[in-house]
Amino acid sequence: MAKIKKGDLVQVITGAKAERGGD
Repeated sequence: MAKIKKGDLVQVITGAKAERGGD
């Protein structure tokens, strides 16, 4: 897994949840 900033990780998780309908 590539090293990413904590803020970026949060956005990735938030974006993924949004695309999945807020699972």
